[in-house]
Amino acid sequence: MRYLRRLFLALLLLGLIVPVTATPALAAVEGSPDLEALIVGDDQFQVGTTGTLELVIQNKGTFDGRVTGADDQVLAYGYAMGGMMAAYPCTTAQNVTVSIESDSPVVEVVGGAAYVGALSRSAVTPEELLFDIRVYRYADVGTYELELNVSYEYIRDVDWLNPPDSLPLAPDPDAYNPATYQPQFDFTFEERTETIPVTVNVVGSYFEAVKTEVEHMRPGASGTVSLTLGNNGETAYDVTAEVIPSGNFVPVDRSSYLGTVNAGARVSTEFKVAVSDDAIAKTSPLTILVHYRDKQDVERTSAVTAGVEISPDIGFEIVETELDGTLAPGNDAELVLSVKNLSETDVNDAIARVNAIDPFSSTDDTAYMGDIPAGETRIARVKLSADDDAMPKTYGIDVEVKYRDGNGDSYTSDSMKATVEVVEKRGLPLESIILIVVAAIGVGGGGYLGWQAYRRRRRAASDMEEDAATV
Repeated sequence: MRYLRRLFLALLLLGLIVPVTATPALAAVEGSPDLEALIVGDDQFQVGTTGTLELVIQNKGTFDGRVTGADDQVLAYGYAMGGMMAAYPCTTAQNVTVSIESDSPVVEVVGGAAYVGALSRSAVTPEELLFDIRVYRYADVGTYELELNVSYEYIRDVDWLNPPDSLPLAPDPDAYNPATYQPQFDFTFEERTETIPVTVNVVGSYFEAVKTEVEHMRPGASGTVSLTLGNNGETAYDVTAEVIPSGNFVPVDRSSYLGTVNAGARVSTEFKVAVSDDAIAKTSPLTILVHYRDKQDVERTSAVTAGVEISPDIGFEIVETELDGTLAPGNDAELVLSVKNLSETDVNDAIARVNAIDPFSSTDDTAYMGDIPAGETRIARVKLSADDDAMPKTYGIDVEVKYRDGNGDSYTSDSMKATVEVVEKRGLPLESIILIVVAAIGVGGGGYLGWQAYRRRRRAASDMEEDAATV
């Protein structure tokens, strides 16, 4: 009797027996798990974002009743053999599964259920349970209640079929040799599903792109994005907006300071953004991160997606090629090019440049065309010479257009082909030869007659001088 009293006091001091103050006599042991949820992370979720809810489950289950037999012993404390539980007490929740639901249309739980396993009395889940919570941008700031659904089973009753002869059980599990003793139990399980309310707070501001305007946004170019942001939440302080490199865009001037943006207010800013060379002409997403501090001086971030229209690339076409003169080996001629602006964008200070390679050369391979409005054509004239050993045939010559866009940035177009024909070098036509011969004869004959007339005049003058001397 003295031994039982000491054992009872020891168990009481260890907290394994809950003292009962009720006056009636104690009944057989009864109990069950008692689970509660504790949020261990941040219970605040920002409007228009997805955050992670971190919580743990704690088992505060207790049992009532006096341990009077082997069955009560198991229900109160369980039975372990060789370090393994052969029977759980009634306060242990087994096969615990946790899920969260939301009745609010603006707060969504993303993801499925979490399996916990067994959770004994006074224990908490060894790791945090993580659930992604998405708060829609039109959610009102305030408190929202989520439903934490916990499913488990526990041993409501047990029949120990072959208990030891003496009770209570010795605290040392090795007192019963597993080689000679194997306990046998008949369990009665009960399944439960409990709904535990979990409260979260929706805070902060949500920014969205209200208006987007672009200039010179085309493949391979740098353009300007003018953005109007609207604050759909609480007043935000120390607001900055930053363009994030992604997709087709790389920021050139990436951030802006916007200061304090009141609830419901709009604020405008602009960024210079470079477009990738291989971008397709379409509306592409541009990501902007808005950093700010809320009224509690907590740093927050809101992601904004703006649709940016990428215009077709600027392109040119040589619609006509002419030679002012005949280009034969050893000769030169003026190459006349008609260059058309195929894009929907005006260009400025356009210059055509001819890449004169063998068998061609040029002392003036560029031609200034000036401004070329979208869809219009300008003329370029360059001087082209053919080498003496150039073969008579049709050649392709590379032509590029250097120009400036509306931002004043300089670009060079893709290379275009202009066709140039080198013809055979021929002798003079027969008619030309006859004319040259006749002219030569005429010139020669006229010179001979003139020379004879000159000699006659000289002779006559000499005779007159001799006659005068004789007299």
